[in-house]
Order: sequence, then C-alpha cells, then structure tokens
Amino acid sequence: MITTTRVPSRLGALAVCSLLLTACGLQTHTPASQDARLTKAAGIANVSLLMPKSLWSETKPYNTLDKVGIDELDGDRGARGLVRVNLTGTQVITYMKELDKNAHPGWLEPGDNRESSARVYEAVGTALDGIKPARSASDPAPEVLIDDTLATPAP
Repeated sequence: MITTTRVPSRLGALAVCSLLLTACGLQTHTPASQDARLTKAAGIANVSLLMPKSLWSETKPYNTLDKVGIDELDGDRGARGLVRVNLTGTQVITYMKELDKNAHPGWLEPGDNRESSARVYEAVGTALDGIKPARSASDPAPEVLIDDTLATPAP
C-alpha cells in the first residue's frame, strides 16, 4: 500500500510565516496620533523645516524626497549649520511615514537612524498637532524649528 504525505504549498507556508511574524510584533509600532497628523498634513500648502543639514540628510526618504531643495540660512542659524527645507503637505505625509518606520520599528526591525528619526518625528508631529485652519490669507505657513543646544556653553 502506498501512502502520500500532504506537503503544504509554498504560498500557504509563506502565509503562515507572515501571520506568525505579524503576531510577534514585526510591524511598526506607530503612535495612535499618526492618522490624525497625516490628515492635518494633507491640508497644508507648505511647511518649512529649519534643521541641521546633516539631520535632513540622515532622515529624508531616498527616492521620494531626494529632489527637495534646501536653502542655506544666513546669520547665526546658518553658522550653526541649519537649513530650511520646504515641503508640501503631501511631502510631509511621505516624510512622516518614513520617520515613523525608522523611529518606531517592529520587534525584528532595527530601524534606520532611530534616534534622529524619533527626534524629527516628535518635532514635526507636535507642530502638526498645533495646526489650526487658516483664518485669513495672511496667516503664516507652519514652521518647525529643530535646533537643540546645550544648556551651558563649553568653557
């Protein structure tokens, strides 16, 4: 008598592995406020981010925001290496999703630039939380300043 053993299909095995990994927390640990923030960002014409050039270079999503221009700043801010990055609301959505993925990785994901991404995510997220609908055409565009300094100067 010949007996056959049923071998699960590769597709079925992949589905089971995917479900197990998802159940183990592989997905990003996105904060609950993310959806509301992205919805607010969708209604923004533009946002100016003032941040260290190196922080922008480290946290910007490649392939989607690579061609966003940055403006060098004058005066003290420029001397400290700050730049102005102007993003549209939809570009802010793209940026926040990338920051979220890197700042709040899942269980098995290390997250790229975790600390830098978390710093920018919180600054931009806090600014989005405070945005109110425009009252007039002269209302200023939102501006996010990320310029941390030490409490005391070096001797």
